[in-house]
Amino acid sequence: MKKIIAIITIIMAMSVVFVGCSKDEGKDNGSNIENPDSGDNNGDGDKEEEEVNVSIDDIAAAIKEQIKNDMIEQGMSEEDFTEEGVIPGYVDGDLKAEEENPMVALDINKDDIEEGRLIAPMINLNSNHIIILKAADDSKVSDLQAVLESVKESQVGVWEQYLPDQYEKVKNNIIKTNGKYLLYVTYDNPEKIEEIFDNLLK
Repeated sequence: MKKIIAIITIIMAMSVVFVGCSKDEGKDNGSNIENPDSGDNNGDGDKEEEEVNVSIDDIAAAIKEQIKNDMIEQGMSEEDFTEEGVIPGYVDGDLKAEEENPMVALDINKDDIEEGRLIAPMINLNSNHIIILKAADDSKVSDLQAVLESVKESQVGVWEQYLPDQYEKVKNNIIKTNGKYLLYVTYDNPEKIEEIFDNLLK
């Protein structure tokens, strides 16, 4: 009788062990199941971004409108702006033009740009200087950025020993890129010009 009770006890104990093992295996299998949605949470991660295509003329027009508004705030009247798109006392040069404007001097390889404009005062008492470029292709962007850095160095050299208030504007200069587009701004409120550039290239 004692032997029979011992055998039954062993069989019951083994059953408990097997049940425990089965539960553990179930847990392991559950943790290895891959979530098909976990690989790409963005959903559109493989989509290619559309290339922005805004003409430099449109960007320049918006910037000149800002300059006009600022000049009116500073005391000029609407009547002073006799020609649409023309800022009195400013030169607006096409950097891609075959015939170079001597007032628009920029050491740049024209083949590196698709479009380019320079907007600056005609009289050298104001350090305002705005350049907008669209590179011919992505490989030219770094070279063009280097050109803009050299323009800033040149402005620093001119204004740091000339007119302190104008030098302050040069120190606050903004150079930035957005894809194939580049912006150079020395201006009273360069953030305003930067905002126009950013908004048009969204």
